[in-house]
Amino acid sequence: MKNRRISQIFVRHSSTDERRRCALCGKVVTNVRNHYYVHFPGKYACTKCPAVYTRSDTLLSHQRTKHGQYP
Repeated sequence: MKNRRISQIFVRHSSTDERRRCALCGKVVTNVRNHYYVHFPGKYACTKCPAVYTRSDTLLSHQRTKHGQYP
């Protein structure tokens, strides 16, 4: 299920606007990328708190600012 592409999950709501319907939950959204991460969160998790990120550099920035960790 996680290998699905964004274009496979979202269907155009109407031909006149940019809103799309999520095939997983039925919600109509305008920002499909943000809604995609609701169902498939990132894979970079902080070891000190429950924060999860989609990019390793964002996790590193979080660890530096919130926990004072430096590599």
